[in-house]
Order: sequence, then C-alpha cells, then structure tokens
Amino acid sequence: MMRFVLLAVLICSISTSTISQALSPSAIDKSNEKSLTAKVDQLFKKWDQPDSPGCALGVIRDGEFVYKHGYGMADLDHSIPINAKSVFYVGSMSKQFTAMSVALLARQGKLSLDDDIRKYLPEMPRYEIPITIQHLVHHTSGLRDFIVLKYLAGFPTNGVNREDENYETMARTDNDEVFELIVHQKEIKFTPGTEHDYCNSNYILLAEIVKRASGQSLSQFAEENIFKPLGMINTHYYDDLNVVIGNRVLGYSPREGGGFIPVTTNNGTVGPAGVLTTVDDLLLWDRNFYHNKVGREGQDLIDLVLTPGTLHDGSKLQYAFGLYNYKYKGLDAVGHDGGFFGFKTSMGRFPQERFTVICLCNSKNIPMDVLADEVADVYLADRFKPTTSAPIVAKQNPIHLTKEELARFVGIYWNPVTEGLWMLSLKDGKLVDPGGGGSTLVPLDKNRFQVAGQNVELTFETPSGSAHPTRMIKKTGSGKPQVYLAVEAVAPKPTQLTEYAGQYYSGEIDATYLFTIQAGKLALQRRKGNSVLLTPTFADNFWNDQFGYLRFTRDQHRKVNGLLLTGGWIRRLRFKKI
Repeated sequence: MMRFVLLAVLICSISTSTISQALSPSAIDKSNEKSLTAKVDQLFKKWDQPDSPGCALGVIRDGEFVYKHGYGMADLDHSIPINAKSVFYVGSMSKQFTAMSVALLARQGKLSLDDDIRKYLPEMPRYEIPITIQHLVHHTSGLRDFIVLKYLAGFPTNGVNREDENYETMARTDNDEVFELIVHQKEIKFTPGTEHDYCNSNYILLAEIVKRASGQSLSQFAEENIFKPLGMINTHYYDDLNVVIGNRVLGYSPREGGGFIPVTTNNGTVGPAGVLTTVDDLLLWDRNFYHNKVGREGQDLIDLVLTPGTLHDGSKLQYAFGLYNYKYKGLDAVGHDGGFFGFKTSMGRFPQERFTVICLCNSKNIPMDVLADEVADVYLADRFKPTTSAPIVAKQNPIHLTKEELARFVGIYWNPVTEGLWMLSLKDGKLVDPGGGGSTLVPLDKNRFQVAGQNVELTFETPSGSAHPTRMIKKTGSGKPQVYLAVEAVAPKPTQLTEYAGQYYSGEIDATYLFTIQAGKLALQRRKGNSVLLTPTFADNFWNDQFGYLRFTRDQHRKVNGLLLTGGWIRRLRFKKI
C-alpha cells in the first residue's frame, strides 16, 4: 500500500537565500533550535536554488511553528520565491476536507454514513450489494478510479512524449463530466466492504452527495463550515478555473536533459483533490485537531474523522476520513500525501507528541514524503521507539537452492480475483519476476521465498507426486493471503495472433481500441504516439508492464468476442469486439 502522503528572497544570480521564521516554545533552547534548523536546511539544499522549484516547510509543536521556511521558486518565469503565504495545489491532501464536510453533514442529521448512495445519487447503477457513504469515505466501495478511466478513454488517440503526460492530460475535466463517467460503470471491482482499494471516484461522489444533501457546492459548504470558522483565508476548493489566485505557486515537471517544464493545473474536479492552501493556513487546520472549532460537536467530531474503517470480516483499516493512521518509528501518526499536476505535498501529525510536519513542493520529482520524514527524524530523534512492525528483512536466514531446484518454480501464476500475475524465470541463478521494475525471490526454505527488500512472502504448494507447484500464496505483512494459480505459459505464433486483431469497444468509457500485429507481436495501436506491444502470458492473456493485463474472452463457438482490461485502480473493464 500505498503511504501516505517561508519567506524567501532572491539575493543574487549566484545563490538563493531565505528569510526563515522560527517561533520556539520555551521547551526548545535557542542554541538547540539553531542546530536543528541548520540540519533541516541541509535536507532541502538541493532545491534551494534560483533556477529550481522547491518546497514550503512548516514544523509545528504545541500549536505553534518552531520553524517555517521557503526553499526554491514558486514561479520560475518571474523569479518569485516560495514563502509561507505561497498557495499550493495540494492534490489528495484535499480528501480530509471533503471527508470532514461529510462528517459535519452526518452530525447535522442531513445524511447517515450508512445510507445507500443511491438515496442521493439515483443515477448510479443498482449493484448487487449497495454502496454506502461509509464505503466511499474509506475506499471500500469497489468503484473504478475515474483518472485511470479517463486515461484509458483517451489512450488510443492521443500522442504524447511521456505516459505521465497522457495520464495527467486525461485527468483534466470537471465534476459533472466525471460523475457521468462513473454513472456508466456497470461493474465494480469487488463486493463493497470486502476490500480496501484507494479510488478517487469515491470522493467525486462524496462531493456530489455534499452538494445534494446540503444544497451547497462542496466549495461553498467547506468555505462556510470549515475554512472561514478556522480563519483559513487563503484556502479554497479550486472549482472555478477562471479566478485569479494571489500568491499562487506553479507546478513543474523535470525536463529531460535539465531544467523544468511548467505543468498546467487545468482541472476543476474537487473532492478527491482541488484544494489550494498555504503552510500558514494549515497551521490553523492542525490546531483544530486538538481544540475543535468546526461545527458544534467538539472533539467528538475529531474522534469520528480519525476513526479508521472496518471491512465486513472485521479487519481494521488504516484509512479514516481522508487520513491514514500509521506508525512511524514506533510513534502513532496520522496524515495524507498528495501529488498531481507538478505538485507533491505531505502533512503528517504525531498527536501524542503534538508535532506536525507540513511539506508542500512544486515539482513532481521532489520526494516530499522522504523529506518530511527526515524533518521528523531531526526533531523527534529522542522520541522514537523500537518498532514492533514486521521488518522488511527475512524472518530467518536464507538458504541456497541450486538452479535445478529453483527451476521447478519457473512459470506463471495468476490471481483470479485481482487478475494479477507473477511471471517467474531464472536469471543469473536467481528466481525473478519482471513486473513493476523487477523482483528477486530469496529462498527461506524449499517452498517459501521472500521478495528481496519487501515484506512479502511467497509460499508454493506442490501436490504429492508432482514436480511443479499448482498454487502460490502471497502474504504481505499482516495482510490477507492471496492465492495465485499456476497456469500454462503460451507463445502464440504471429498467425495465431490474428484472431485477436481488430476493433474493440467499451461502452463504459465510450472508447474503441484497435489491435494489430506488429513485428510478430500483438499491439494496441494509437493514431499518434508509440503502439503498446503486448506480451503473451497464458491462454488468451497478454501483459504490458506500463499498461496492465488484457484477458480476451470467447463465445460458445470459441471465437474471440471481447476482452477484459485490468490495470492500476481498475479491474475487468469490458470491451466488445466489433
């Protein structure tokens, strides 16, 4: 799973210096404070340049800044440095404000978290098991992610230099258009409440529910009920692309060969993202978690939004109301990251220490989560506890298996629930999988392996009298085991690939895909840009690491009649051959 995620002045053309503000509580002496801030400045040195985007940092203890600082430029064209009032697009950090709006409406009696969403959104399909508001809040609905759907809808026809550009281009839209797309999804990934799978579509629907339950847009409701009561005067949902935003920061993407490219934030969707805010305003938001001023419910409201969800089988989630509960070096923490349109943002709170790190950055290659953790390391070094979480190392010493012993595990293993694959082969005397950049398996015993550098174990089950395993069980940390079935690899000849060629249409995203044969391989053809070459895996199944899994379907006469597409945040998107 995924983790979760200033006053600067240009002195001369050679270097950038910043004016920082330190408001220290009496508990921190001045000499120690100077030492700590010097260590923090060193962490951001790479980005503190007059020709680079950078970050706004806020370090809070006991409701006050102990340090806030700007590094790098908010606007490279006009040499405007980042400072405490610089307004950042914070991406998915916005979800906590959307979820707080839902929690307020629940406390006001205008909705119930257990309501079927069709009570407010009758346009939605009637799935076998109803989706509730609570399912949306905790990402347990099973809905497909609209960003991926938009990307897939435009995929065959748009030329791009890089796939991440295409991904962001397809996301530029507004709530009404996205809602229409979600309404057309006839199928969902899993039974609501049985899995947790992060999905931006959930928070698009929450924004619409807020609108229909309150009679106000999400932007208006949050302004009246959250931002104004807390004095967050520079915080707003960016649902009107035609307004001027003072002190606004531009997002950037690194240019191949050096330099940066500005990224247009031309997206009016709000709910899963869309909030513009500052480090100064987020101090006020942070204080509210200790002394709530929102609504009339006192700390009960805060307790609600910090309560993690629960699956139907009783499993506790880390995800609460737009916030992750997690452990960092033995300390309880809560927060959320964001990243889109050239922005990378993070806000992590350590409630027992009354300590928070805010890190807002404006280039997609800045590791804001790592930087935020390193800032916490500086200030909380004497507070960390021995961790009790499962280590990302082997639980026992690895053993040695010969090439011959490893060879029996070579093959393809398919998860019929998620459609995911492990494609194991031998390389340099090791068992490896090419997916996701590559993984190496470390043997722990004759049938059990650990993925190198990950807290993932794979156990193979081999029937008596058989040389090859029939099942593989994947276990990630304390998570639920996942079953993968051994399937027979295929290598179809070019003449055999012709039955897959042709056009396929999906009514759920209103898109037509064209498959052709190129250089002896099945290819997803685009009118512009490079084709996507697909690798055959097992019968009727193809794979591309950057695109996902395609499983072709057949009719009763064994003729290919469609395909099911599975990729990041979607499963089994259905296409019909035309």
